Amino acid sequence: MTALEGADIDAPGAWAASTGGGVTVAVVDTGLHATHEDLAGRAVAGWNFVDGNDDTTDGHGHGTHVAGTIAAVKANGLGIAGVAPDAQVMALKALADNGQGYGSDAIAAFDYASDHGVRVVNASLGGTGYLHSEYDAIAAHPETLYVVAAGNSGTDNDVSSEATYPCAYDLANVICVGASTPRDERASFSNYGRTSVDLFAPGVEILSTLNSDSGYGLSDGTSMAAPHVAGIAALLLASDPSLTGEDARQAILGGADRKSALSGWSATGGRANAPEALDYIGDVDGDGARNGIDACREEPGTGADGCPPTGTETSAPTATTPTPTAPMPTQPPPATAATPPALPDRDGRPDISDSCPTGRASTANGCPLPALTRLTAKVSRSHKRGRTARLTVRVDRAATVRITVTRRQCRRGCCGWVRVSRRILQAPSGLSRLTLRRLKRGAHRAIAVPSSAAGTGTARTSAFRIR
Repeated sequence: MTALEGADIDAPGAWAASTGGGVTVAVVDTGLHATHEDLAGRAVAGWNFVDGNDDTTDGHGHGTHVAGTIAAVKANGLGIAGVAPDAQVMALKALADNGQGYGSDAIAAFDYASDHGVRVVNASLGGTGYLHSEYDAIAAHPETLYVVAAGNSGTDNDVSSEATYPCAYDLANVICVGASTPRDERASFSNYGRTSVDLFAPGVEILSTLNSDSGYGLSDGTSMAAPHVAGIAALLLASDPSLTGEDARQAILGGADRKSALSGWSATGGRANAPEALDYIGDVDGDGARNGIDACREEPGTGADGCPPTGTETSAPTATTPTPTAPMPTQPPPATAATPPALPDRDGRPDISDSCPTGRASTANGCPLPALTRLTAKVSRSHKRGRTARLTVRVDRAATVRITVTRRQCRRGCCGWVRVSRRILQAPSGLSRLTLRRLKRGAHRAIAVPSSAAGTGTARTSAFRIR
């Protein structure tokens, strides 16, 4: 197929601003060939939900191809470069070596990623059934953006009987990606939908890493389109960690290149563009309004749309003749803007509007993210309360701590982690405790994630066994 110039996401055009460093993208797929020459050093520890162990080796190749598009190393003289070449990849194996899997494993992987502080999840998979548990798992993690494939049936995802999920879930932190051709047209196999499919990305003849130490190959599919967008999300979050999943989604949609051949096939009628997405969250005039919503980008303002407030003009004074009994009142001097005080913590926020002026941070209110410094479990047993686990957490500042407890369970020779409890703990600075009762025997894990108005901190995990 003859390619049309510019029918790509222009990832290199974004690298001057961000290369994805410090961001981890979870790839919920068939695993990862972590020793591939172009993925060296990019993998972090993941989990195998198919076999219930930490061996995430890719026995199929699909997950490795997806991962290369996201984070293959650039400028190493080898193969390809990923969209976010300095990002890391967490392989969460939810599909077996035949490329098939259970919805329950994908749901567990979605939970696992967010519970471990991962902000971007790529899910180049799908099924035809609406699963309430899958919907709930995604909705429970608004800080994470789930980038999902539209499907390869060439059908309308807006029609419930034909829809592919998770693409068709109406959630603010899901972005569904169809496949475009090198001519900026919808690939004939790609699913579409004016409301359910958000935009398109290249998905035809995509060169990426294969399931060997040095292999590369071409592949087609919405599975190949989704990781282009997941890579853009990594660029965005590396550039501005304060973004929510919905913020990143809005920037990607707002920066899409509108194309006439794609009009009517998705919500935007566009194809993803990396530099434009980054420009959307920029602030040219430094007034705090992101470029994408700033109606006056060249002029600092204080209004919601980034414009100066209206009605500030003063008319020229007119001469009046005072009467002896009614002296002319004096006009008060015009108000002047106060000069903001210094910035001792140098986080970009004037002290007057900084909730934490002594703690440097680039967050929405100027505060550092909460840090979870301790998570332990003490197991006991009583006749009345049964088997009990007492969890102790310590945070360095007041925070909301989401605690998820899972138990290892095996059925029909397949083992995995099943959620048994999820609690929300409003924890003050220091120690807090939570008691879980009537637990079943077996291996358990507690995963705690702290958050506050500043954002989401790093997760901690504690393993314990009920005997």
